Amino acid sequence: MMNLWTSGGNSVVTFPPSRDDLFVAALVAGKVALFWPITDYDRAVRAAETLTRTEHQARPYTVKVIPLTAREAQTLGLLPENLFEGMTPEQHAEMQQRTYDTCMEVLRTSTDPVTREDAIELLRSMGALK
Repeated sequence: MMNLWTSGGNSVVTFPPSRDDLFVAALVAGKVALFWPITDYDRAVRAAETLTRTEHQARPYTVKVIPLTAREAQTLGLLPENLFEGMTPEQHAEMQQRTYDTCMEVLRTSTDPVTREDAIELLRSMGALK
């Protein structure tokens, strides 16, 4: 945990992302102010910093920037439990193609062995690799 910014008593507290985090949320007074993909983590921190500089209330407040796994996002009610239920065959095929394309991009560009291993494992589970 790191306190990144203090402005007029307001502060931003961040928690670093971990390997399984897929989303980032910013909370103000216990309420979700933003909920984005983890790839927007830095943007979420900047948005929190901007908020603490520009929004002043009677009492100082803290914005918490918290990375979340899919399960955590579901537990907080930010992501539906049945996310893929009711997809048409076309939507399912599109989701599989996007997943495949993303994994292949990771294999082309990432030097992180854990990330590459995850992409290979996902491709195998999809039947795209043997």
